[in-house]
Amino acid sequence: MFKRTFTIFLLILVSVVISTGQERLSTIAQKLVHAGFENIRIAENDDTVFVNFENNVFRWNIDGMRAAIDTVSKYADKNQQIHLFFSVQDIPRILIEVSVEDWLNYSDGKITASDISGRLKVSYAGNGLNNLLKKVLPLNPSVNKIDFVFYPQLSLQNTLLSKIYEVQFNIAPAAEVSLWKGMLFTGQVIFPVYVDPIFSEDNIRPGFITLAQEFRLPQRWFGRVVAGNFNANRYGANITVNHPLKNNRWEIELNAGATGSSHFYDGRWLTGEIKTLTWQAGVQYFYPKYNLQLNLGYGRYLNKDYGFRADCTRHFGATTVGFYAMYTGGETNGGFHFSAPLPPFERKRRRSVRLVPAKYFDWEYNAGTEFYYGRYYETRPNENRSEQWINPEFIKNEILKPMKK
Repeated sequence: MFKRTFTIFLLILVSVVISTGQERLSTIAQKLVHAGFENIRIAENDDTVFVNFENNVFRWNIDGMRAAIDTVSKYADKNQQIHLFFSVQDIPRILIEVSVEDWLNYSDGKITASDISGRLKVSYAGNGLNNLLKKVLPLNPSVNKIDFVFYPQLSLQNTLLSKIYEVQFNIAPAAEVSLWKGMLFTGQVIFPVYVDPIFSEDNIRPGFITLAQEFRLPQRWFGRVVAGNFNANRYGANITVNHPLKNNRWEIELNAGATGSSHFYDGRWLTGEIKTLTWQAGVQYFYPKYNLQLNLGYGRYLNKDYGFRADCTRHFGATTVGFYAMYTGGETNGGFHFSAPLPPFERKRRRSVRLVPAKYFDWEYNAGTEFYYGRYYETRPNENRSEQWINPEFIKNEILKPMKK
């Protein structure tokens, strides 16, 4: 009789525990969906809650990571660990590990950033999602949702003695939609607002029209292949592969493309044969004490010239400022670049279609007015050193700072 009663008691206790755990996971998932995060997957074992999410809410990805940890820690069991996967186009890129108790104590001011720093782990998600999350279908998926993003474009030249600067300013809205995991279609139209006569392109014309696929290979290899119409009057195909090394500070990157000329004139698309091959091979180092990013690369550029480019970039939170120097085709050149965040701070996608401004305004100034050697193209309208900057050491530095709007 006693054994039977004890067995029944254990079964009831186990069912209560399982029910409580499922309710807890359901609450966390609902809160993350309500916050606007996408591609949410959640699972747990005895001592760890695993969460995958994608940030399409906060302008700066690190603010999204911080908000996601706040939500999970608030509703998870205090004795659990959090393993938070951050994804891009539903491809896992970053893994953040922290205990619920440590994060809550830090959020409540009971321990300092220095206290939690040694126990907070941030790394590349080199092996993708764990086996538990792989079995879970995503909540609030990002596929088939359309963003209409309005990009500002500014060009300045200082080549005339009669005028300090020649200016070109455009507004370039783009439709961006993902149809499957890792994929993004971009279709953009450029509307000139103010164009000085020295610039030849003063007509309404297509901008980026591309189909891109993000992918991840074993052992922390990440890549992106894209085909379509790019900037710098080029169209064709391009592939980029980067590999962070084990200490997370060093990274190598390879880029190669095959393009032809692309011009839109008088309602016609004039193209050249795809026979221009370009490539770059580079190395990157990140110095976390000053959030300093150093890049050095060598490659072949659009006018068949070969040369070096060195960049020194400082990250001030969501803002980046940097300088560059080039030696290509026997000529030297240099300048500076920056990217600055644009309002609003949050931009939720509550429906399938969303109209938003660009997250960042970026610009590169060619101080040497070198317009032949060292020319290259970009493959997406949001190519900048803030929005595309994902480094575990940098994330760890910034995630323990207060959220700024």
